[in-house]
Amino acid sequence: MDPQVDIDVNEEDDEMILEDEVTEEYELGDMPEDDDDDDMDMGDENEAEVTAEVVDDARQVFRGHSGPVYALALHPLDKSIVLSGGGDDVGLIWSLDDLSVKHVLKGHEDSVVAVGFSCDGSFAATGGYDGVVKIWVVQTGALVHTLDGPSQEIEWIKWHNKGNVILAGSADGTAWMWLAATGECMHVFAGHEDSVTCGAFTGSGKMIVTGSADATVRLWNPKTGECNHVFRGHEFHEGPICDVVCHPKQPVMISCAQDGTARLLQLQGKRQLAVFVHGVTESNRGTVADDEGGAVSSVECAGFCNTLNWAATGDLGGELRIWDLATYQEMILGAEFVVRQGVTSDLVTASEDETVRIFTLI
Repeated sequence: MDPQVDIDVNEEDDEMILEDEVTEEYELGDMPEDDDDDDMDMGDENEAEVTAEVVDDARQVFRGHSGPVYALALHPLDKSIVLSGGGDDVGLIWSLDDLSVKHVLKGHEDSVVAVGFSCDGSFAATGGYDGVVKIWVVQTGALVHTLDGPSQEIEWIKWHNKGNVILAGSADGTAWMWLAATGECMHVFAGHEDSVTCGAFTGSGKMIVTGSADATVRLWNPKTGECNHVFRGHEFHEGPICDVVCHPKQPVMISCAQDGTARLLQLQGKRQLAVFVHGVTESNRGTVADDEGGAVSSVECAGFCNTLNWAATGDLGGELRIWDLATYQEMILGAEFVVRQGVTSDLVTASEDETVRIFTLI
């Protein structure tokens, strides 16, 4: 052993410290750090303080609401006209061109969380946590009808793609369909055992699809109000349904759920064609626990491509995945392909910071 290194393990030489000699006491974990350690950590602290500046790339910012903005819709014919709803209990019809407010839609007694334009753009609808849907004339902002019936808050609203018929889902487990021109209730769709969280008319407009927190998707006949089929069971979703999207031309749809999956469903054959799974990574990790106690990333939305046989799904962690509907496999898109698509449209976003931001996509 190196003679310069003195290691003494003789217990007899240990010095006893008496209680009256103790000057200070510390709880474990609260002891002051050594000065040398402070010097060593100084570089890391300085590095942590250096953060990238957040740049606001928005071309325009609309600040018409005095509360969080919960819903947005673009006019089907004039894309410069926007309808928004917020936590200030109002809907606003405003212009993208100069951000001027055209009409303030007042009358709701709680947050406006769902909005939409009719297929011809003549009517606007707002749905609120007060459990009512209101129909307005877009050109004048005049209230046409107040549609009530649901006993709890409105979750969403959807217009028929060929007529002035409106569909809404409620937290009370029902969906309602009204004729906008008269305010007449056409049907009440009852059968879900929990909140009706999403819904849509199929592309043909001849069928209604609803999704629920009860983990089921139901198909309805809009003429009779009868339920034609229920997707459920151990081979289906295992958590609340977040979104349902119907293909505009083909008899297929996608359902999205908190279980971390999206399902491609055939409407005519009433069967499941594919399961699209969102893998959990550190970047997209959600807050929903699976049966094993791990985290899954809730799939919140979906959409079909208008020009290619593709679909997209998005999850709670911000991941967007593209799927080939011919092979049911995930597409891996390189940067070169994306650039060649030449996307030039605008992106309009709503936020809890009381703003609507407009971005130009390059």
